[in-house]
Amino acid sequence: GGGGAGGGGNSSKVSLAEAKALAKKRRAHREASALDRHERVVKLLKGHTDSVTCAAFSPNGKLVASASKDRTVRVWQRSSLMAAGKQALCWEVPIEFDYATALSFTGDSRYLCVATQRARRVLFFAVRGSAKPELKKSFDAAGHTDDITAVLTPNFEHLPDSVYVVTVASEDDTKVRVWSPKGDALAVINTNQVRHYGAAVSPNGRLIAVATLQPEVHVWAAKMAKTGAFESASKVMVLRGHERAVTSVCFTADSHRALACSRDGTFRCWDVNVRYEMREDARQMWVCADGPGDPYEKMAVSPDGRVAVLATQLSLSFYAVSDAGAALLEVIALDNVADGPITSLAFDAEGTSLVSAHEWC
Repeated sequence: GGGGAGGGGNSSKVSLAEAKALAKKRRAHREASALDRHERVVKLLKGHTDSVTCAAFSPNGKLVASASKDRTVRVWQRSSLMAAGKQALCWEVPIEFDYATALSFTGDSRYLCVATQRARRVLFFAVRGSAKPELKKSFDAAGHTDDITAVLTPNFEHLPDSVYVVTVASEDDTKVRVWSPKGDALAVINTNQVRHYGAAVSPNGRLIAVATLQPEVHVWAAKMAKTGAFESASKVMVLRGHERAVTSVCFTADSHRALACSRDGTFRCWDVNVRYEMREDARQMWVCADGPGDPYEKMAVSPDGRVAVLATQLSLSFYAVSDAGAALLEVIALDNVADGPITSLAFDAEGTSLVSAHEWC
């Protein structure tokens, strides 16, 4: 934001636009100070000048990346964030004439995958050592008609044969698209839903899940060739039980459990480690309605599957989870700390830290 007094000649009047900009700047400063003082905040990553659309840890835990409507992607060296008396090492990557709506790291932490809003392109940046991220390749996500809200890669450790890229869009674009890292279109999945809210790829790369406006999560199985390359996808299960839109879905690290949250104020867990090729259905293990009661918008689960964090527009709720159910640990109110909804949540590989991206506007 920015602001200040202005006008022609000796006039001291402030235009409406300037007044709004000044108010925004003061509010951002006040809220940033509140976040700095919050007991649960380890580090506030500053630098973006517009809404933050997403954030993520690299699988090896060494990097944190974020994207913003300010037309930049920022990549922090995590070890430098807590170094006393030293400035954090951060690379700012410009997205020319565009901005990133989604990002993720590849499983080997060597590449940062970014989806852009206007051009709807997928960009691969090499993120190695202490060097600035370097654009290595890109391709058009042809066919998408709305903003790409998720760009996903499975947690495989080898490139490129066993890696595929999934892009999911918002609003009226109900087709999920699967690509090779080179940009070859591998599959188009029409979910036949009104709207998509969230998506996830299981860490083993076998399952692709999409949360929808209908109170369901639709799951496809990826068929892989002997070489590890993606061949096709087929629908294998629908996770039901919610009463309102499902807004977020994620898998545990072993790919055996899927968790999803909804605007009905509950979240649920299913056993998806089933013989779906023999038409065996996923089994709902439990539902948790113990929380703030507000609609859930985002969620994340720790890699060991023992902690789940759920976001409403005004709070973060932490739960201990197991195969037996979920127990509320803590609710952190955000109404005096952050302005606007949380746009993404992500754990690090150890499950000891959580990064949240916030819509500041």
